[in-house]
Amino acid sequence: MKNTLCKGYFAIKVDLKMKMTALLLLVALFQLQANNTYSQKSKISMSMEDATIESIFEQIEKTTDYNILYKNSILDIDKRVSINVDKVKIETLMDLVLKETNVSYEIRRKLIVLLEKEKKPALIKENPVSPNLLKAVQTTTITGTVTDQQNVPLGGVSIVVKGTTKGVSTNFDGQYEIEASEGDILVFSYIGFAKHEVEVTQEMVINVIMKPDLMDLNEVVVTATGVRRKVELGNSIANLNVSDDVKQRPIANVSDLLQGQASGVQISSSGGSTGMGSRIRIRGSNSASLSNEPVIYIDGVLINNEANSISFETGGQSPSRLNDINPEDIESIEIIKGPSAATLYGSIAANGVIRITTKKGKQGEPRWSAFLESGLVEDVTTYPRNYQALDADGNSGFNFEAAEGTFVHSVVNSFQPLNDPRTSPFRTGQSYGAGLSVSGGSEALSYFLSGSITDGEGVLSVNNIQRTNFRGNFGAKITESLKVNLSTGYTNSDLELPLNDNFALGLMGQGLNGTPSIDINNGWGEFTPEELFTIDTRQRINRFTSGLEALWQPNEKLNVRVAGGLDFTSRWDSQFFPTGEAPDFLNYDEGARFSNRFNDFVYTLDAVGSYKADLTENINSRTSLGFQYLQNLSQGTFATGLQLVAGSNSIAGAAVTQSNEQTIESRTVGVFLEEQVSFKDKLFVTGAIRADRGSSFGASFNSVFYPKISASWLISEEDFFSNSDKFGISSLRLRGAWGASGVQPGTNDALRFFNPIAATLDGQSVTGVTIGSVGNENLSPERSTELELGFDAKLLSNRVGLEMTYFYKKNT
Repeated sequence: MKNTLCKGYFAIKVDLKMKMTALLLLVALFQLQANNTYSQKSKISMSMEDATIESIFEQIEKTTDYNILYKNSILDIDKRVSINVDKVKIETLMDLVLKETNVSYEIRRKLIVLLEKEKKPALIKENPVSPNLLKAVQTTTITGTVTDQQNVPLGGVSIVVKGTTKGVSTNFDGQYEIEASEGDILVFSYIGFAKHEVEVTQEMVINVIMKPDLMDLNEVVVTATGVRRKVELGNSIANLNVSDDVKQRPIANVSDLLQGQASGVQISSSGGSTGMGSRIRIRGSNSASLSNEPVIYIDGVLINNEANSISFETGGQSPSRLNDINPEDIESIEIIKGPSAATLYGSIAANGVIRITTKKGKQGEPRWSAFLESGLVEDVTTYPRNYQALDADGNSGFNFEAAEGTFVHSVVNSFQPLNDPRTSPFRTGQSYGAGLSVSGGSEALSYFLSGSITDGEGVLSVNNIQRTNFRGNFGAKITESLKVNLSTGYTNSDLELPLNDNFALGLMGQGLNGTPSIDINNGWGEFTPEELFTIDTRQRINRFTSGLEALWQPNEKLNVRVAGGLDFTSRWDSQFFPTGEAPDFLNYDEGARFSNRFNDFVYTLDAVGSYKADLTENINSRTSLGFQYLQNLSQGTFATGLQLVAGSNSIAGAAVTQSNEQTIESRTVGVFLEEQVSFKDKLFVTGAIRADRGSSFGASFNSVFYPKISASWLISEEDFFSNSDKFGISSLRLRGAWGASGVQPGTNDALRFFNPIAATLDGQSVTGVTIGSVGNENLSPERSTELELGFDAKLLSNRVGLEMTYFYKKNT
C-alpha cells in the first residue's frame, strides 16, 4: 500500500537574452515582395507548456524554414504561453503566440516580421478587405471551459475557427475566449485526445468534454533507429506511461509496473518473500536451455537483467537485478514484442526488448516532488493440515492398508503449525519509503535529480531489505544542432532472505510436511523455525549505471545519435550456519560459511544515423544505418569454510576451506540497415537487415543475418473510408511484419576445454583435468522467426479501442 503524503513545487524565474538585432529587421524589410505560397502549404505541430515566447520562436526556426525578425522594444520575449497544436498553418500558430500582445506580423516567403499593431510595415502593399473581414463585424465572443471525461480542466487545447487561421488556446484552467460568428465551426484539438467540432449558434457559452484518442497518430516510441511515430511501425509495441502509476497503485518494483499492463506479457514471481524477483515472458518462451528473459535497456544502456541473481540454493526464489531500479524514477516503458519487432537488436533479442525511459528535466522553474509511503504485509493463507490416522491400539496406517481392509482407523489427528498462532512463524511486516526529486533547467541545460530510501520487512523475521537509490539525468544544448544527455543511477541494497520453497531447509516444506500433533516437534517436520532462522543468508549490492548520448541534427533531413554506457554491479552473496545451532544438514551444524563475490560489467556502444528524403510530393523515405558493440564481463570468486570454530563466522576459523574463481565474457558486434518508404503519410513500408558476429559463436561459423519487412496502412485516412464512421468505425490501421532475431549461445558452449581438479593417486595429492565441454565449432545462435498480423481500430465515435494481433513464431 502506498500513500503519497506530500508534494510541492517551487519556482525560480530564468531570464533569457534577445538574439536578433534591429539591423537585421531593416535589411529584411527590403526583401518582402514575394508571395506566401510556402506558408500556405507548410504545416507545423508543437506542444510547449508554460514556455517563453523566445523559446517558441526558436523552436519554430528549428523545425521549419522560417526566420523570425523583431525588435527588443516591441515584444516581451520572456512572456510565458502554452501552445498545443497539431499540423496547423504557421499563421494559426503565430496568432496563438501573439494573441495577448500588441504585436502583429507579416509573412513573406520564409521571413516572419513582427511589428507593432499600430504601425504598417514598409514596402508592404495592403490587400483589399476580404469577405471574411466584413463578416467579422458581426462576430460575437464565445467563452467556455474544456475538460476531460473526469472533469479535469485541460490547458493548451487548440480552438480554431474551421476554414480560417483564427484560433486561441485554453489557459491552465481550461478556459478560452474566441471571436466567432453564428454558423462557424469551432475545432477543438489536443494531443492524446480526439478532435471535437462544435457549430456556433446563438449560445454564448460552449463547454466541451474531450475524449481520449485511442489511436493517437502522434504517439511516438523509441526504436533501435531513434524516435518514431507508432503509426509508422508494423509491429505491436506497448507504450506504458507509468509516471502516475506509482502514485495510484501499490508499486514496489518494476515488475509491478508491468503486471497486467500489456497483452502477451506474463509476469511470474519467483517467490513471495520481500525482495524477490520476477520472471518475465513476452509471447511465451523461446529456448529450452538458454535464457528466456527479455533484454532491458535503461535510457539506451543495456543492463544486467539476471533473473536468478543468487549463487547458492535458496529453494527456487531469488532476487532479480531488474528490481534494483527505483519505480519512482521511471517516466515510460516500451515493450517490443517478439522476434519480428526486435530484429534490429540482433542476437540477444528473440525474447523481446523492454526499453525504460527515466524522468528528465524540463525547461522552467525547479519543480520539487517528495513522497512518504508506508505499508503492511501479512500472510493471509490458510494452509492444509497434516493428517494421521491411528487404529485402536494407537498404530498408524496407510491408505492402501485401509483400502485392503488390513487397517481400520479409530482416530484421525490433524495439525498445521503454519496456521496455529502458538507455532506460526509469521509476523506483520512493515515497509517504509521516502524520496525527494527536483527537475528543471533552461534551454541550455536541464536536470533531474532524485534520491530515495526503502526499508521493508517480510512476514518472516529473517526477511528484510534496505535499499537506497540516487539518480541524476542531465541534458545540455551545446549548439543549435548538437545536444548531449547524461544519465546516471546508483543503487545500494542489503537483502536478508530466507531459505524457502522447494528446499530441504525451506520453512514452508517443514510445515507442509509436518506432524499431525503439536506434541510432536511442535507440529514441524525435521527442522523447526528456531533452527532454520539461525541461518544467515544475505546479498549486498552496489550498482552504478551511466550513459552518455550525443544527438546531432545539422538539418531537418539528417540526424545522428551516438551513445555509450556502462552498467556495473558489485554483488556479495554470503551465507552462515552457526556451529552447534544450525540444522543438522550436510554437517552444517558443525558450522559453515559461504562467501561469493562478483563484479559484473555490461558495456554498450551504439551509433545510428538517419537521412530523410522527399522522393516526390507524396512519397518520402528514411534510410538508417547503425552499429552496435556489446560486451558482458562477469568476474567471480567463491570461498567456502566448513567446520567453524564455535563463535566464529569467518572462513579463517574453518578447518576445511575451498576456493574457486570464474571469468565469463562475451562480445557482440552488429551492423544494420533500415529503409522506410511512406506514401502520403498513410502507408509505411519498412525493410531492414542486421548482421551479427559474436565471441560465443563457433569458430567455423561466421556472421548471422536477421532480415525484417513490415507495413502499416492507415486505411481510415483514405478517401473511400471517409464515411466509415456511419458503420461504427472511427479509425482503422492495418499492420503486418515478418522478421527474425536470436538468442546467443552460452559463453563457452562452442569451446572445447578442460576443468582442473585435485585428485589422490597412490596416496599422493596430484593435479588433473576433466573434460569440461566437447565444444562445437559450428555453433550458431538460436534463431526465432515470427510472422505478425494485426489491426488497431477505434469504434463507436472513439468510445471503444480495439487492438488485435496474430503471430506465428518458430524457433530453430
